[in-house]
Amino acid sequence: MKTEDMVLAESQLKFARVRVCFLSSMHPPLDKRVFEKEAVSLAERGYEVILIAPDRTEKSWVERGCKIVTYKKGGGSLRYRAMRLWLLFKKALRIKADVYHANEVDSWILAVLLKIFRFGRSKVIFDVHEHYVSIIARRFPSFIRPFVEKLVKLLFRMLTPLTDHLIFAKSTIVCDYSVNGKYTVVYNFSFSKVAESLAASLETNHRNKREGEFVAIYTGLINKMRCWPEILEAASLAKERIKDLRLVFIGEFNDGTEEEFRRKIDELGLEGCVNYMKWMPLNELYIHLLTADVGLVTLRSGEMNHIYAMPHKMFDYMAAGLPVIIPNFSVEIVPMLEDCKCGVAVKTDDSQKLAEALIYFYENPDERRRMGERGRKAVIKSFNWEGEREKLFRVYEELIEKPLVRG
Repeated sequence: MKTEDMVLAESQLKFARVRVCFLSSMHPPLDKRVFEKEAVSLAERGYEVILIAPDRTEKSWVERGCKIVTYKKGGGSLRYRAMRLWLLFKKALRIKADVYHANEVDSWILAVLLKIFRFGRSKVIFDVHEHYVSIIARRFPSFIRPFVEKLVKLLFRMLTPLTDHLIFAKSTIVCDYSVNGKYTVVYNFSFSKVAESLAASLETNHRNKREGEFVAIYTGLINKMRCWPEILEAASLAKERIKDLRLVFIGEFNDGTEEEFRRKIDELGLEGCVNYMKWMPLNELYIHLLTADVGLVTLRSGEMNHIYAMPHKMFDYMAAGLPVIIPNFSVEIVPMLEDCKCGVAVKTDDSQKLAEALIYFYENPDERRRMGERGRKAVIKSFNWEGEREKLFRVYEELIEKPLVRG
């Protein structure tokens, strides 16, 4: 009978000849989904994995079995974006990958061009994270957005036949693509092994908190569309009832509003109540999650990308045993929350509703702990990356069963 180590060794030998190149035009080198989950999982499976991503400087190194190659990301203008794409294309072409795994619309276009330049010797996977149709259309004046959406959908339907497989981070966005069956939904769930290992740490970390302290945490990209003004206003409303309230933000501002954020803290009298930290590796992030009482998933209503949201932060919170506050209009995650009863769904762009949710969790510590424990168990049982990565492996195994032409 084969042991687990023997099976792993056989798979590593089988896939060692297959070179996979992850293309990122926007995602950072150590992104949680692209690197921590997908790239590392494939490297552990035995694939040769190279990840190309933008960074402040151009360099290369090996991290957890993956070769990371970066190029200078420059500014945010169209000129700099075009330069970034050209650098990404040149580096990717030199790699001569068997599979190009794209993570944004523009890197998807590059992957298809790479396939053409290599006369079909490479296969293309597009990993669809967001509702890109609405995101792209939002950049244009409202009166032409319907026309832009039609053009974007047409572009997607032209690119899809040249793509070997599409991976979706959520099921609700499949309809924008002519998939013809060649797609797989791979959810952005958390690690069950993390949820299991964190159980023993929960009580220890909570004992280290000040008596009466109540911590609400937000992680990920920080911008107005993700409701930082509403979170601060909710804290201002709630602090009359929650005397020792603390807000923790961990992430990066991507809309240029960091200074406005700091001014708002002063304006609302929240000095000393708000702690902001830059983005950090996942293992460090969990240390902060373990000292929190509730996790915030906040989005503004009316955006299709928010209606179809599947934010991985929700599952990280659940893995750490935190109850969650999520948008009541997000059609994929609300049923998950209702199924495992691990938090509350409210209108997260309404500061009064957010404040009421914070007060509810503060005044009901036993229910807070029960919800957190149910969420943690749900990650271990169902909402975990260990199950999702098996679907990723099947996608790659089916692709490489088809002939690969090297060179």
